[in-house]
This record gives sequence, structure tokens and C-alpha cells, in this order.
Amino acid sequence: MFIVIKRICRSSSLERQLHLLMSSVDEVTQEGGKFVQYQRAAAKHHQNKLLHLQRRATENSARTQRGEPPLPDEDINKLFKPVPQPPRMDALLAAGRCAFHVKLLQMFAKFLLHWQKNKMKSSTFHVWWKRVLLDRAREFLSVSSTLLHRIL
Repeated sequence: MFIVIKRICRSSSLERQLHLLMSSVDEVTQEGGKFVQYQRAAAKHHQNKLLHLQRRATENSARTQRGEPPLPDEDINKLFKPVPQPPRMDALLAAGRCAFHVKLLQMFAKFLLHWQKNKMKSSTFHVWWKRVLLDRAREFLSVSSTLLHRIL
């Protein structure tokens, strides 16, 4: 375990973790942008649908005033097909990766503070670090399995 921490303590490893975090944040931002585009398209679709219904009602009232029969009812859903939703799994996975990298960096910072404060011996450190890693792994697995069960 001590070797793992030595590797994480290297600036290149921390830099890599920060780059991975930044790419995860970029993915979350892109997925957010896709959702905003979907909301705009859905709002425009809904507005066009209401405008069509309003025009049709106006046309039918004008026809009844002229003594003509109203236009037959047609299925509005055939004329205006709903806008497909963007996939949610990609956004969920990107957010999970982002949270994972944040937790990893939090653990590292917590470790450094704990190490600095207590000047731990390596054997004590091994036990402490192993416990922290196992707790985080259990937490990550339980959260990810819960999310997958909700989706599926």
C-alpha cells in the first residue's frame, strides 16, 4: 500500500488524476448541453403543436360561421412526432467518474493531512490506508449497483 501512496504522491500521478477529473467534468458539461438542446427542441415542438391546435380551432370556428362542416379530427401525434430524449446513461456514467476522481483526490488530501498531523509509521499507515480504500470501494460499488438497478 505504501508503494501505491508513493505513486499517488508523485506530481505526475496527481496531475493525471486532475486531468481525468477535468475530462470527466467536460463530459458532464457536454451531457448538460445535450439536455439543454433537448429541452429547447421539446419546448419548440410543444409550441408548434399548440399553435397548430389554435389555428385549427380558429379555422373550425370560421367554417361553422360560414355554415361549412368543421375539419375532421386528426391524430396530432402523427403530425408532430415527439422529440427523442438524449440517453441518460452517458450522463450518469460521466457524473459517476467525476465523483470517483473527486473522492480519490479527497482521500489523498485527507491522507496527507492525517500523515502530516500524526507522522504515521509505515505499518500503521498500511492498516489505515487499506481500511480507507476498502470503505471507498464498498461505497462506490453500492452506489453504482443502486444506480444501475434504478436504470434497468
